[in-house]
Amino acid sequence: MYDRLAREQRAGEAILELPVWPGDTSWSSIYLWYVTRYRNPLLNGYSPAVPRDYAGRIFQPLYPLDFGEMRRPQYDLLRRQGVRFIVFHEEAYPPQVSQFPVRLATENLRNSPFLETLASEPPLWLFRLRDEVPQAAPTFAATSPIGSLWEGELSLAPPGQRRADPLASDGAVATYPAGRAGIINRPIPRRVFPTGSFRVQARFLAADGRPFPGLGLTVKNAESGLVLATTALAAAAAGNGLVDLTTTFALAEPTPIFVELTTDGSSPVNWDFLLLTFADEPEPRLAWEVEDLWHMGRTVADPEASGGLAVQLDPERDPHDFAFSGPNRLLPAGSWTATLRFMAAPPAVERFEVAVGGAASAPLAAAPLPPLPAPSGPGYQEVAVPFTIERSAPLRLRVFFPGRRRLLLDRVVVTPR
Repeated sequence: MYDRLAREQRAGEAILELPVWPGDTSWSSIYLWYVTRYRNPLLNGYSPAVPRDYAGRIFQPLYPLDFGEMRRPQYDLLRRQGVRFIVFHEEAYPPQVSQFPVRLATENLRNSPFLETLASEPPLWLFRLRDEVPQAAPTFAATSPIGSLWEGELSLAPPGQRRADPLASDGAVATYPAGRAGIINRPIPRRVFPTGSFRVQARFLAADGRPFPGLGLTVKNAESGLVLATTALAAAAAGNGLVDLTTTFALAEPTPIFVELTTDGSSPVNWDFLLLTFADEPEPRLAWEVEDLWHMGRTVADPEASGGLAVQLDPERDPHDFAFSGPNRLLPAGSWTATLRFMAAPPAVERFEVAVGGAASAPLAAAPLPPLPAPSGPGYQEVAVPFTIERSAPLRLRVFFPGRRRLLLDRVVVTPR
């Protein structure tokens, strides 16, 4: 990748490394490793003392590119800065950059009328700015099958308290007493979301069979305070013991947003979670490519894999931790089977887990990845984990990778039993 860049780059040209960071984070120091080998001038990089004008001059104007969104202002800025090539690093794309995994950004970049896709050598992409400015306005149609999940007990505001609930997402809720009306949460997620239409859902649980209070949900622009969407429910009987407050909103450009949840104080309230997903994504979704999830390892081409891609983990390079997690999408109550397609040589040392809720949730069910039968030789195989959930909840699937053998992870499918 960088060898090709060295051949095609003109004297004096700088390159842009994506994702773009504020400049003093260790993530952008990854780019400097390539500088030590190839001596490429960078528009953005790492410095323990970032120039005062860097944020306003480079980082903020180019931040939409972290979602793969290039418009005319970004194109013009890069041209003025003498940039013709962009290198995108999938390995430098943690949740601090975006609420959605890297595939959304790379799909938008690949489809940009301002860019030519020159090469992809995981985990790197090479793009070149087109010489002629396109006349058509760019569109950003990429979405993600992953949800952005926020647990209530981690985002409560006084006088809320954490209370254990074995049927709640992540095993706990934020509980609030009756008699006090107003906002019950810290402003979350307070993160930048990409262009698109989104669904936001807040789950509330009845307090000991008592009625629900009047509840409200409002989505706001975190910079201007402008209301993007709002919905409310009047006080009502508990019914089946839960209520989902749901609305949609749309963003025409990357925008920082936050959600406020309110109660009229007429009854106690238990807040379980807040979940944001792309509105066009089907509900429920029951199949995911591992490369679309938050994952370690590298996305590699494999004609035998579903969709032609798989995620490869190597003991010498990748951390010994959970290889992937997600999708943080709502699954209805019932009995299910989660099936993982993977490839690895014996012996079996990993485990496939199913949980509901956030990262702290204990698994509902788990199974080791079985070794291949000796006569079969290398190839993909499957491991199935049956599980039951008593009320609809955000699904979390994960594989623990102890780092004792190379592992290829392909696809996860959930089917009713």
